[in-house]
Amino acid sequence: MFDIIPLPYLLVNLIPRSAPFYLEGSIPNPPSSSFPAHGFDLLSPSTVQATRLEFDPRRSYKMQWNLNIQRQLTRSLALTVGYVGSAGVHLAHMIYDYDQVPPSLVTFDGTNYRFPIPPGNNLKLVQRVNPNFGQIRSTDFQGHSSYHSLQTNLVQRLTKGLTYQIAYTWSKAIDNGSSTSGGSDNLNSLQGPWPFCQRCERGPSDYDIPHSFVLTFNTTSRLWRR
Repeated sequence: MFDIIPLPYLLVNLIPRSAPFYLEGSIPNPPSSSFPAHGFDLLSPSTVQATRLEFDPRRSYKMQWNLNIQRQLTRSLALTVGYVGSAGVHLAHMIYDYDQVPPSLVTFDGTNYRFPIPPGNNLKLVQRVNPNFGQIRSTDFQGHSSYHSLQTNLVQRLTKGLTYQIAYTWSKAIDNGSSTSGGSDNLNSLQGPWPFCQRCERGPSDYDIPHSFVLTFNTTSRLWRR
């Protein structure tokens, strides 16, 4: 088990990009006349972006485990087969917009979440966590990751001028968000469509590579002379 220290870089992108130091906002139903040069004029205290920080977060940590079996097939050929796994708990989790419909107004019918529809479909009337801001970016510590893999390695030690190694890994990496300090470090995922449903975001990691095959070999000049 390993502690994961919450270093300052996790927050450096959030704190400076918050009112009143930085003006960025979210404006529903802007008039067509605001595009392209007058959108900034529409920003107000109730539409600018703010920052939310989780107070006294739980300690992040990671667990790793493995089991390997090695077998000597011949005097110079060895095979290793192993299971390697890991899990990260209470990881830093970036939320692009925390100021959305609160869970108390959302119902679950056993299959889907049902959100309230504002009168006249007017997005300005949508009930949010804090209507005093247009957008609230947040970093909480609700992230979770897991990794499971079958790893094989076949090694041929130097025999008659030839040595080689064959490695194959079959794995699966799953999390509820693959980024920490940015919306998407790998530009592969939508960060936090609704921040109050952690299981809705659970899926293959941006860096998930199910199959990996590597072959390396080396020969000596004596082999080529033959």
